[in-house]
Amino acid sequence: AQMVISKVYRACLKEVSVLDETKRGKGGFGHTGLA
Repeated sequence: AQMVISKVYRACLKEVSVLDETKRGKGGFGHTGLA
């Protein structure tokens, strides 16, 4: 048997009706124009 001791992170989630604009814009994943 093995045991891993590790810190557990708990996220505090907040439901929103509108998401903020991202650098990707409307193109979605892979559309930052940096690659």
